[in-house]
Amino acid sequence: METSEKTQLSDREIEIEIERLQLDLRGYVISLLGATGDVDEVIQLTNVFVWDRRSDFSAGTSFKAWAFKVARYKMMEVRRAAIQRGHVAYCEETIELISDRAEKRLNDGEDRISFLRTCVSHLKQKEQDMILEFYMKGNSLTAYADKLGKSVAAVHKTVSRIREKLRVCINQKLKKAS
Repeated sequence: METSEKTQLSDREIEIEIERLQLDLRGYVISLLGATGDVDEVIQLTNVFVWDRRSDFSAGTSFKAWAFKVARYKMMEVRRAAIQRGHVAYCEETIELISDRAEKRLNDGEDRISFLRTCVSHLKQKEQDMILEFYMKGNSLTAYADKLGKSVAAVHKTVSRIREKLRVCINQKLKKAS
């Protein structure tokens, strides 16, 4: 007789996964419902269900996919309640289509972020420093140009070239991945 033992995450690991998921979960639920008051309710219902049923999750599988499936079902529960209250709601086929597309876009976004990190690591150190100044620290072109003793136009041109390099690199990686 063969037994399969399910590997589980600790409560702390589940907490971390839930915490990491919140932004993507909000985006996913908004894509399904639009920016309605029901978004927070669906997110809360999803988080509670995921926590309560944490022992059902198997380590090594996609926590996000599991949570998104839960969110879809919770959204359907909220939708049914809205229909009973007489509120207009999408038909189930439309919700399935939107849900599938939203899930794909969020997963594609993860690939893009991973590819962006890789592409940034291939830049020269000076180029990485510029990206850090603008996109991570939020500094202005003017302040950075003053710091370097260069014109704003020259710094803008350099940043534009770096962004183009990154765009080309990411697109090449996306093509290889598909």
